[in-house]
Amino acid sequence: MSSASVYVLDISVLLHSPDALYDFPEKEVVLPVSILDALDLLKLDLGEKGRTAKLVSHMLDECRQYGSLAEGVRLPNGGKLRIELSIPEAGSIPYSLNSKNFSNRVLAVAWMLNQKNKDLVFVSQDENLRTKANTLNVSTISYAGHKKDDSCLYSGMRTYEVSKQKLRKLSQHTLILAEDVFSEQDENFEFYPNQGLLLHSSEVPEEDILAIYNHGNKNFEAVAKEQGVWGIRPRNPEQRQALALLMNPNISVVTLSGKAGTGKTLLALAVGLQQMMVDNLFARMLVSRPIFPMGRDLGFLPGDTQEKLAPWMQAIFDNLELLINNTAAKKVQNGTLTKN
Repeated sequence: MSSASVYVLDISVLLHSPDALYDFPEKEVVLPVSILDALDLLKLDLGEKGRTAKLVSHMLDECRQYGSLAEGVRLPNGGKLRIELSIPEAGSIPYSLNSKNFSNRVLAVAWMLNQKNKDLVFVSQDENLRTKANTLNVSTISYAGHKKDDSCLYSGMRTYEVSKQKLRKLSQHTLILAEDVFSEQDENFEFYPNQGLLLHSSEVPEEDILAIYNHGNKNFEAVAKEQGVWGIRPRNPEQRQALALLMNPNISVVTLSGKAGTGKTLLALAVGLQQMMVDNLFARMLVSRPIFPMGRDLGFLPGDTQEKLAPWMQAIFDNLELLINNTAAKKVQNGTLTKN
């Protein structure tokens, strides 16, 4: 990171990592007021940009409580955050910038402040915008901070190493007490409701125990490896835990996250069919999917409502076809469904 005293941040930096506001200790961070207008528009987005824009707005609202953002407020890292209200006069910038572009407005403010203070750096993740800054003789860098990866998110499962003897002893029990696994000083003793615990031993890497924490009874309920539903069997501990949670009628809502192809939709549909058509727990299954267009919006697609929705629902149809045509589902236990 540069050793300048003032850093003007582009909105691309905040969308990349909202924590960038606090990543310049002992420095002054300046946000042109036009960024607030951009955040208002981005908050309407239903995807990751909208979520991040709301988070940045919330962080700025918290900073506002320290004092006037127009005059600048002190941050816990010793730095200063200020919102610049001034805008350059029309025609004063040597390079003609399209003022309808929010990032160009931010660059224009950076150029204006650079005329008064050369110890200033413009920070942006936009390569073209940094090139424009260079043509205006404004020092510019990309944000060197690191965006948080998925490892910091709640995974729903915790892995714990035990001895081979303890692993095989615990495998004989369907209920596992916390004191049988952890010591009193162990930080891993605290668990969230329905959180998974994967016990394994480096001595026998092919063996493991998966259990789910029962918050009410303060113990762990072992998950059988041979479990399956509608001809579908889990292939890893994460899928085993997901299937066990989905099959538990005492859990009203189960949230699954993961990359495409990890079985989220397939497992959910398989359990839904099982509980509706075999277990008779429900009379109807409702499947919905949010619409996030990759290209043209929904209204541009030809046809009626069903035809317009078909591309978004195709993944659901493919999974249902796989389940219904699964050779393992030719005969359901109670004979409700038979494949001819």
